[in-house]
Amino acid sequence: MPAINLSSESSHVIKRLVEQRGLVYQPLTLDSGQTPDLSIREPQKFFLSQSDLRGVDKSKPVILLAHGYTATTYEWDDLARYIDQNANGDVRYSQILLGGHGRSLEDFKNSNWQDWGKPILEEYQALVAKGFTNISLAGSSTACALILEQLNKGAYSKDVTPHNVFLIDPIVEPSGFMMRQVIRILAIFKRSYPPQQAFSPEEFSCWYGNRPFTTIHSLNDLTWRVQRALSAGIQLPRDTHLTVWASQGDPTVNPDGYKLIHEGVKPGSGGSVSVYPINSRFHVFTRLSGRPEATWEDRQFQERSNMTREAVLDWVAKAPIPVTTHDRQIQKKTFDQMLSTC
Repeated sequence: MPAINLSSESSHVIKRLVEQRGLVYQPLTLDSGQTPDLSIREPQKFFLSQSDLRGVDKSKPVILLAHGYTATTYEWDDLARYIDQNANGDVRYSQILLGGHGRSLEDFKNSNWQDWGKPILEEYQALVAKGFTNISLAGSSTACALILEQLNKGAYSKDVTPHNVFLIDPIVEPSGFMMRQVIRILAIFKRSYPPQQAFSPEEFSCWYGNRPFTTIHSLNDLTWRVQRALSAGIQLPRDTHLTVWASQGDPTVNPDGYKLIHEGVKPGSGGSVSVYPINSRFHVFTRLSGRPEATWEDRQFQERSNMTREAVLDWVAKAPIPVTTHDRQIQKKTFDQMLSTC
């Protein structure tokens, strides 16, 4: 059968129609190996430690931006642009590509959560070695769990401790016991699991379209570890401020996971822990790029359903959730909060 690449279409309906016509549907997701993350091709544009640092004031704030499971550096592009446009050069950032991500599906399949987290710590250590003294960490979704695990291991308790730790829609609440057993069994047979949400055209090349159960198994192992660590208590380094923002309509993770963090993370001397429940229907509500703009019909649907979590789950399985003015307002407010504390 001939193959067709539909890099500009995201509809599952399109996929079925293509296959009915005897074609092979091959969206140019990261699975294809044809659209690697830009930070692989041009790392100096994404990793601050690899850029030209001549004349850079290394006492000014730097934020390390780490993305979630199956995503890429694209997940933090909105904040990167916001910093470029509003920080007047006083804040720099480094967009971290998690280990195993941004490449082919085979590379991803052979990775685990330990691999995913290595680049975060390596970039932090590289910047410290180059003389930076005001470094913050920002994680979304799975990166939050990776950062919490690293904090629990004391990875950042050296001479230069993180000034801030920003967590957006953290995944810390583990799945049910029976689901974990199913994942372990499917991982043995090396099965894959498709995403339970529709992608817009722009989003296609920035995510994996299939999620190997071996990686889901690893993700579950990570969340178990983080939950146990939170139960025992995670001690923050001195002078580190941790802030959590959690979308209460999150269709991907348990939106109450932030409560575990609030109860389980202990501030060190000069530090603090703050949490903010957010009125949003998105997972990683700070990433609006690639999501469609809301139409009048979308707004009417939201008003009728009051956007309950059940309504959101039903929606995302069929089409990407559209962006409203409210979504942009809370994104801006969150970005302003982050920059004001750096």
